[in-house]
Amino acid sequence: MIVMVTISAFTFFYFSVGYRFFPEFYQPSMAMLMMMTTGLFFGFAFTQPYVYMTGFNVSMAGISLACLTMILALEGLFGSIPQGVVRINPQAGLVVELNPFWLILFYFSVGVAEECAFTFGMFSPLVKMNILGTPWLPLVFKTLAFVGYHQFVAIQIFGQGIYKVLSYSLSLYFGSMLMTVAYYYTRRISIPALTHGSLNAIIQAISIGVLRV
Repeated sequence: MIVMVTISAFTFFYFSVGYRFFPEFYQPSMAMLMMMTTGLFFGFAFTQPYVYMTGFNVSMAGISLACLTMILALEGLFGSIPQGVVRINPQAGLVVELNPFWLILFYFSVGVAEECAFTFGMFSPLVKMNILGTPWLPLVFKTLAFVGYHQFVAIQIFGQGIYKVLSYSLSLYFGSMLMTVAYYYTRRISIPALTHGSLNAIIQAISIGVLRV
């Protein structure tokens, strides 16, 4: 899980620094980064009595810091928009064509960030503190919050909600439940994070033509 969080943080920093002049890249990256770190904070704060800084944890924190430093160095050496193609379109203006690798990695990181926020940062504390009595009520609450979040994002980006596509709404609802149940019984956030991130990556790879089915 530490490796996935490090990769995700690297990716979000990459987009927020390298593409900081483009709100469509900068704003989602910063939002995902804040969502992921906030979820990790609340998850650890309310479910763990102490966070032991072992040598491994310190090493991984150092790697994360090194990732940020490297991104800032690359940004300074090679300009504001690394690993992408910028061109002028007479109709659309300035257009950025992303490397497919970074686009797929971004959506993988989004899955990791969402599991950190909703499963580890929301569901886990509710179960640990036993606020609602049974773990099934936090499961439903977390799932509804997860679907509602996607509804809000869809309206902001596309101007319409997700409920117009029933299959997508149902897949979000039941997929969220299944991954949360997997976390509850295994106590490993890496399982839903890896599953969610991988599904996001595969769907994105198919949608941009990298994978064919």
